[in-house]
Parts: sequence; C-alpha cells; structure tokens
Amino acid sequence: MNNKERNVKICQVVSSDFTLRFMLFDQLKFLRSQDYDVHAVCSPGKWIQSLENEGIKVKTIKLSRRMISPFSDLLAFIRLFFYFKKEKFDIVHVHTPKAEIYGQLSAYLAGVPIILNTLHGFGSDLPRSLPYWQKKLYLLLQKITGKYSSVVFSISDDIINKAKEHKIFSADVLLYLGRDIDTDRFNPQNFNDEFKKRKKKELSIPDDKRIVGIVARLVVEKGYLELFEAFQEILKKYDNVVLLVVGPLEPEKKDPINLETIKSYGFGSNVIFLGDRTDVQELYSVMDIFVLPSRREGLGAVILEASSMERPVIATNTGGILEAVDDGKTGILIPVNNPNKIVSAIGYLLDNPEIAREMGIMGRKKVIQKFSKKIVLERLGSAYEELIKKKLNTRLEDEWFSKYSRAARDGKKEHEIMFHSKTGFRNDNVYFFDYFKKHIGSRDYNLKNKILDVGCGFGDTLMPLLELGFQCYGVDYIPEIIEAAKNKDKSINFQVADAYNLPFEDGFFDIVICKGVLQVLSDSERAIGELKRVLKKDGLLIIVTLNVFALDILLQKEKLIRYNPYRFKGLMRQNGFDRFNLKGVYVMPSFLDFMADVIIKLRIHRFFNLFLPLFIIFSHNFYLEARKVR
Repeated sequence: MNNKERNVKICQVVSSDFTLRFMLFDQLKFLRSQDYDVHAVCSPGKWIQSLENEGIKVKTIKLSRRMISPFSDLLAFIRLFFYFKKEKFDIVHVHTPKAEIYGQLSAYLAGVPIILNTLHGFGSDLPRSLPYWQKKLYLLLQKITGKYSSVVFSISDDIINKAKEHKIFSADVLLYLGRDIDTDRFNPQNFNDEFKKRKKKELSIPDDKRIVGIVARLVVEKGYLELFEAFQEILKKYDNVVLLVVGPLEPEKKDPINLETIKSYGFGSNVIFLGDRTDVQELYSVMDIFVLPSRREGLGAVILEASSMERPVIATNTGGILEAVDDGKTGILIPVNNPNKIVSAIGYLLDNPEIAREMGIMGRKKVIQKFSKKIVLERLGSAYEELIKKKLNTRLEDEWFSKYSRAARDGKKEHEIMFHSKTGFRNDNVYFFDYFKKHIGSRDYNLKNKILDVGCGFGDTLMPLLELGFQCYGVDYIPEIIEAAKNKDKSINFQVADAYNLPFEDGFFDIVICKGVLQVLSDSERAIGELKRVLKKDGLLIIVTLNVFALDILLQKEKLIRYNPYRFKGLMRQNGFDRFNLKGVYVMPSFLDFMADVIIKLRIHRFFNLFLPLFIIFSHNFYLEARKVR
C-alpha cells in the first residue's frame, strides 16, 4: 500500500516562510513525490504563494522569532493545537526553535501519533545577544518537549554530540540526517563563461573584477561586522575586488544588520547588496571565493552549496562547519570573530588561484559523497517509512494488546500487568461496582439476565457479578488471556473476539459492559454499533473510557484515544441510545490509586457528580450508562 492509498498526512512546522522556501523546499517536494499529503505551517510571508504553487498546503500562523513573547507564543500554541486537532495529521515534523517547542507540545496534546524534530542548531549555541537565563529556559523546554519526539533528526554530528552531552534527548531517538544539497542545480557545468559575463553585466560588475561572496541573513551572528572590517583592509591591497552580499534583512532580530550599517563603511560600489534571491546558483557561479565567518552554525548549507559549485570556502571553525569544510582541502577554516584571519585567507586565495580552483573541485566531490540530495532524502524517506510501519500500520489495538498478551503468558494478574499503573483499572472497578450496585434488586437483576463484558481480561469484573447471579459472558482479543481466564473460572463463558465482531446473535444480552476498550479502538462508532446489536431493546450499556478533559492528559505517554463525555452522549444518542447516566472516576495518576477507596468510602464522588462540569477535569475516566431505545 502506498502513501496515497494510506492517505498519510504530514505537517511541517517552521517559524518563517523563508525556511520553508530555501531550506526545506526539496524535502517538501520529495515527500510530495512519495505520495504523502503534505501541509506546512509558518508565519505569513512573501514566499507562501510559490510554495502553494508546488502543491504544498500552507497554513499561516504567526510564530514570533523573539525568544520570549508570552502573548504571541500562547496564541500560536492554541492555534497550532486546534489546527492539528482539526486536520488529524499522522506526522508533525518541526524545525527551528519556536516551532520545536510549541509545535511538539501542541502536536502531542492533539494526539498526533508521530512527532519529528530536526535540529538545525543546538540550544547552547543560541545567539550571544540572548541572556543566559533565556538559553537555560530554552534548553529546559527542549528537554521537556523532546520526550514527545518519535525521532530527533540532526543536520550534523556536532549537534548530536552536544545533545548527548547536555542529556537533552534520549540517545535512541537521535538520528543523523545531514543537509540535502541539489548537486544538479548547484553544478558549475551549467554555467559557461558567456553566461558568467552576462550575469556580471546584469549585476553591474565589470568583467575584470574578482568577486568575494556571502549568502546569509543580515544579522551580526553571521559574522558580517568582521567581514566588513576585513574587507576594508582587502580593498587597500586589491582594487579589483567586489563583495557580493546575498540575504534577507531581518529587522525583527536582536542583532540586525541594516543597509545604513553597510553604507557607514564607505565601500561605495565595491559592495553590492542583493537581498533575497532565488537565483543563488547563478550568483555562486560568478563568485571567486565564498566566505561565511559565522559566530555559530549548525552545519552551513550555503557552504555546501558553494562547494557544490566548486567555489573555495572560507569559514569559521565553529559548530557543524567543521563537517562541511576540510581545512586546507576544500577551503580554509579561521577562528571566530577574527577579521585579520579573514584578510589573510581571502588574500591567500586571491594570490593563489590554482589552489583556490583545486579546493573548489575537492569541495564538490565532498558534497556529492556526503551531502547530495539523493543520499539525504533517501535517509529521510527510510526513516519516515520505518516510523509509519511502527506507529501507523500497526494498529493501536495490536500494539496495546501485545503487552497484555505477554503479561498473560507470564501468568500475572490483570491489575499487575498494566492497568493498575497505566490506566487505573483497579480504580475503575471500585467506581464501577459503586455505580452499578443500584441495579441490584431492580429489574436489571434476576437469574435470567445475561451480561457481557467486552475486553474482559481475566474476568475480574465478571466474577463478583457471577456471584450475584448474573449469567456472565466475556470476550477478549488475545487468545492467551482467554485461555488463562477459562482456567481461572470455568463458570463464565469466555470467548476470543474483538469489539467489532462479537460472536453472539442479535439482542442476546440484557447488559453489556465495555470498560477501558474504546480508548484503544480506532473506530469507536463501529464498536458501539456492534455493542448495540447484541443488546436487547431497553438493555443497559455501560461504558468506561478516558476523559479528554482530565488534567492527567499531560502525563499520558501511551497513544490512547480520549473522549469528550458530552459529545460522546450525542454519538450514543445518534446510535439509538437514551436515558443517560454520566458520572466521573475521580483518580488520576497511579501513585494516588489509594484515593479511590477513600473517595468512595467518604462518598466524596457523589458531591463531585452533582457538579460534574466543574469537577470533570479531575475525572481520569468517565462512567456512562445508556438504554437501547431503538
């Protein structure tokens, strides 16, 4: 089955449309080519139309790029949550700091089964202009939200090593991805001498001029101030050199470089500012040297692009740049914040054009071997497929019951398997029998009444009911469980079946119980229809399942389905049920399971139930009775 048939929906989340267009564009197109239904979220911007023209569905949600902006961040988080909830994505893949934090948390709370994160840098390498406490806060948030990641990709080994060093992510979720470079697009063979002459003329650069180029956002952290200082010295020695600056202005950042700053150096026509460009491959072709004196860098995609174009590279020896540049072979590495070294490196390459040419040739070979689009996108595609097999193609029921099955083979008691610690099964029973006891002695109780427990486990709920005189039947999905249950009590009719296909004739039961089952079923409406089929008219259906309003949703690790109890009543009414009785199960985490007995003994739950809408957030599950009326 291909991705189109499976209708796998993916959403890529970033702060800026620039990131989507210039960093992730090839990945988005690749995922589209694999028949994924590709969506994206970013702040409003001028590149959105070009993304939509390629079939990418873009949702604009303003994600502030300032590290701390409480109101804007809260609004973005809420909008992301409801968007993810509405679209029911199978995969949410986040990039860049703000999207990483709020994207993962909102995706987790919205129940997205696969959450991916790509690290393009690391928290400890955030701009120096940020206060120390903000960096620490970001690392803390990164660690918290990292627990929701199915896989954390990294564009460099340096980032992985830092993540391990700071113990931000579990080592088993970190996966090297690399940076995908289109070596066909960035190929010097595409541009002959005639083309280069025309391009220089288009840029108003005389043909005899040597060009030093930089492609980077206009912010201080990219090393512009050091480069401008160095270029002043270069112009004193070489009068035939032009500096070509390509990149967007970012006035909203804390460290912007504006055009007035550039003019203040008095470069005149020796520095050409081009802003945003989509023809960077053509611009690389006219450069003689590429420079990126960045103060921090996850890897440096522009370095790899320039190398793919056989340009010699000068870059700082920081972060992932050490993986992008082989010092002395594909370029020259210099210390951070050192204008003198920039002057020396540029001068050396201008004076030694043959060495510069050889560095460029070696650079392209390196990119083809390690960073070509084909290699990296195949790595990405394989990771997606593996996760889909694990998380989507394996039904939630199978995944959950496999744990149940192993426990059954080990002969463990039901509440000791997982329900006691994971879903409060023992507490459910305490509340169940307190709520159910009103039926004892009523019309619902006589020796002829047949009662079915769907998802019966080892029959712990049915045994007390058997003693009360009910004719008890139990079904469960796992043969090992049913076998163990039969050995435990032969008076109960146990059978292997699932909630979608019950082996009983229509209208066979007076009472049907379904506890802790719907939360692991992918089609609750189908299951309710089957429960209704085997129930007599005016029969009683009792459902206990997870409450979506419960506070402990923040502690939930398993991918379980939670329901809105009030909407659930509407679903039941549509399926022929009425006369509802909704109550709460007021115990959340397992370490407070003793509270169930206290609450029941003191009858506190009865007070809570009188004001259920107020106390619903404290109800781990909800208990719902309904009568089949048609």
